[in-house]
Amino acid sequence: MATNYSNEAIRNILIGFGYLAPESNPGSNPPWKTNNNPLTDERTVTAIKKFQQDYPPLKADGFAGDQTKKVLHDTIVALQNNLKRLGFATDAQIPSTQPYYGPNTYEAVKRFEQKQGLTVNGIADKQARTLLSQPSLPANNIRLIDVCIQFKQNPKKPNYLEALNYLQAQLSSDILIEFTNQWRQTNDVNPSIVKLTDVCNSYVAKTHQDRALNYLQSQISPDVYKRFTELWKKA
Repeated sequence: MATNYSNEAIRNILIGFGYLAPESNPGSNPPWKTNNNPLTDERTVTAIKKFQQDYPPLKADGFAGDQTKKVLHDTIVALQNNLKRLGFATDAQIPSTQPYYGPNTYEAVKRFEQKQGLTVNGIADKQARTLLSQPSLPANNIRLIDVCIQFKQNPKKPNYLEALNYLQAQLSSDILIEFTNQWRQTNDVNPSIVKLTDVCNSYVAKTHQDRALNYLQSQISPDVYKRFTELWKKA
């Protein structure tokens, strides 16, 4: 049952969802946390609050009460079901009786990330969970991270400019605001929106830049992504 989660299991789910940094090497298989200490240390309380803020009407108090545990349970079950529905895992690999962020869920998330051209770390953050909840996944034709690498090598190539300008025009203001804040590591309500051509020109593979580009990639509809890729690869 959800309310029977151990403190260690809760920490592993929070890590798997991207709210808490692992104590061990991020590239190693879970469980990352090997202690069952109370969930009262500052880092864990902050992680719980971040999760609660993403799942209203949970109260962001940093306390993992029964309601928070239930939402954690429902969220990990939804993630596992979506991974199985989209072919990244089987019922045998992730039984319905194991609603935990264990090695098989971690490996299934890595397979999803690899197919979608995302950073392969086994972490199913909110953007990844949102993408996995869609009826189907966009075709993985080119990663935005690779787009920026290629653009820096040839920033005046006409089809590169056309593709990026097309993509910018298709994105909603809410997506562009969130992307801009992630790119700049800010939290402005009404920021000056970054241009994708400037983004690619200034890309230097920093962690927050990769995270922002992966977020943006997860928000692009399949039709727009397909057209963007066609423009990008146009001779």
